[in-house]
Amino acid sequence: MADGSTHCSGQRNSRREHHPFDEQHTTGRSLRQRYHVQFAALGFLEAIDAGVTTIVDHASATWNEEVTRAAYRAHLGSGIRGIFAPQIGTKPGNFTLEAQFELWRELQVQIQEQSDLVSMGLAYETFDIGAPEEIGQVVEFIRASNATVLETHFVGGVDGNENSPSLLASLGLLNLSMPVIFIHSNGITPTDATLHRRFNHYISTAVGYEMSHGADLTRTIHVSDQASLSVGTNYAQSGDLISQARLWLQRGRNQLYGPERANWRVPANNPISTNQAFLLATRSGGLALRRPDLGVLQVRAKADVVVFDGSAPGLLGFDDPVAAIVMHSHVGQIKHVLIDGEWKKRDGRLVDEGVEQVRQRFLAASRRVQRFWADLPRPALEGQWLT
Repeated sequence: MADGSTHCSGQRNSRREHHPFDEQHTTGRSLRQRYHVQFAALGFLEAIDAGVTTIVDHASATWNEEVTRAAYRAHLGSGIRGIFAPQIGTKPGNFTLEAQFELWRELQVQIQEQSDLVSMGLAYETFDIGAPEEIGQVVEFIRASNATVLETHFVGGVDGNENSPSLLASLGLLNLSMPVIFIHSNGITPTDATLHRRFNHYISTAVGYEMSHGADLTRTIHVSDQASLSVGTNYAQSGDLISQARLWLQRGRNQLYGPERANWRVPANNPISTNQAFLLATRSGGLALRRPDLGVLQVRAKADVVVFDGSAPGLLGFDDPVAAIVMHSHVGQIKHVLIDGEWKKRDGRLVDEGVEQVRQRFLAASRRVQRFWADLPRPALEGQWLT
């Protein structure tokens, strides 16, 4: 399953000098907190445990060099297949745009030497409202970067983030060799959908996150052929894709059935099948990255495999395994997970020897972070926003 937000050969990380859980990777308390929050709380362990084998990590909290390096190490050490896509742009302090470009180039060289599972992507959020000079520099860097993927938020409405396919087409960014993933895409238009199909780019719909934030989901259902699934961010809900696939199916059926049922008519056909939902959680994630070898079980595909316990009470007796998984399964029924042919979860338990160490360190760090936020005064929200 691929989180397209949620995707080699040789021994995994065999050239990495230190174990990812080694505390010497971090310098100072704040970095240790960031490292373990990124690694444990923000999704990697949870994702593997939940059967997610590939993640596009839109690293939006990379506000300085130290934190960016810590986030990079967390992804590299997690053992999950993925793309580390730090968000570039205006940052506080002296983390200039040129410094971000230089760090990105350095990490790209390192990642090619250290991992067969992880590659470098890019994220940028202000194609719509950024300073023209900055946008020009970013576009030039994207063109020269050879990044695995470009990500940007496209929401629209009162939330802003009008980074639409139409806008990126005007900047010459849709006809490059790298795929572009448009996160959410709640403001998508028929013209945008046409551009998606013409240039083969995908949206990443995080239906659970979007519904909990009141986003308009009526448009994205019409571009399901160019869509992949995402959890959005796992601080908002569970980090498994099966729940998202089920919710997408149920919400989509509700929308498409609605007009007929409002007129006291029963539709003759089912508008969304369980096969469609399953493919959205698996193969579509690979296609969003232009990786037909991901999200499938076939000859020459990557050996990323999730095994469900078919003897579990909720899965027993079905003759349609896809329907059973989409409509009836849960994370507790995921028995085994293999990534690149290596065990990550076996007999219901994560197998990495450092998992317990991460748990204990994260618990200690989380208490400090919670106390910090609890002591901050809450702002008074009044007046206009984004105007």
